[in-house]
Formats: sequence, C-alpha cells, structure tokens
Amino acid sequence: MDTKVILAAVPEILTQLAAFLIVFFILKKFAFGTIFKALEARQKTIADSIHEAEKKKTELEALKKEYELKLQGIEQEGRLKIQAAIADGQRIAAEIKEKSQQDAGVLVERAKQEIRTETEKARAMMRQQVVELSAQMAGKLIVKNLANADNEKYVMELLSRTGDLS
Repeated sequence: MDTKVILAAVPEILTQLAAFLIVFFILKKFAFGTIFKALEARQKTIADSIHEAEKKKTELEALKKEYELKLQGIEQEGRLKIQAAIADGQRIAAEIKEKSQQDAGVLVERAKQEIRTETEKARAMMRQQVVELSAQMAGKLIVKNLANADNEKYVMELLSRTGDLS
C-alpha cells in the first residue's frame, strides 16, 4: 500500500468523519429523541394492548364460568320442576283414584239400598198377591164346596202353580 494515497485520503476521511459526527449530534438532539419517544410510546401502546387483551381474556373466562354455573343451575331447576310436576301428577292421580273408589263405594251402597228397596217392594207385592190368591182360592173353595180331602188337594195345586212366596 502506498502511504501517499493514505495520507492524501486522510483529510477527506477526517472531513467526512466530522460531517458524520455533526449530522449524528444534530440528529441525536432533534430527531433521535422524537424517534425514541415515538418508539417508546408505540412499545407502551403495544404492551397496554397486550395487557388489555389478557385482562379481557380473563374476564371472558370468568364470564364463561359464570354462565356455565348459571346454565347448570337452570338445568337443575328444570329437573326439580319436572320432578315436582311428576309428583303433583302422581298426587292428583292418587286423589282421582281415591275419589273414584269413594264414588264407586257410594254407588255400590246406593245400588244395594235400591236392591233392598226393590226386594221389599217385590215381597210386599207378593204378599198382596198371596192375599188376593188366598181370597180367590177361598172363594173358589166355597163355590165348589168339595170334601176336605179335595180341598187340601186343590189348595196344594194352586200353591204349586204360584211357586214359593216367601
């Protein structure tokens, strides 16, 4: 290498170095501060956004858990209401069954009473018919004026035609 070339380039190198340092200090004083402040502000904005996103994520997870708990509560309440409705239905069915059994018992008792009443009426009517038949038999016996043996035979015959009256 030639020292002359290097020595001839030294003033140019020093001039460029001085110009660079002057431009660097001017930029540092006026531009770098603003650029660094803008970068710090951007960095702070990004950090705040990340923090806000994490906060929202935590809130969403808490809301999700809360809604899941509410949903479970609603499902449980629904099951309880269904069970209560089933119990009410069974109770009503039991009441209806009991009422119908009571009504059936009342109807059976009423039917028995009507049968007794009708039986009493039939017996009274049969007694009346026996009395009338006896009167007719007595009248016919008088008309025929038969012997005692014949009277008994005739009464037995009439009674066998009428059947058992008791």
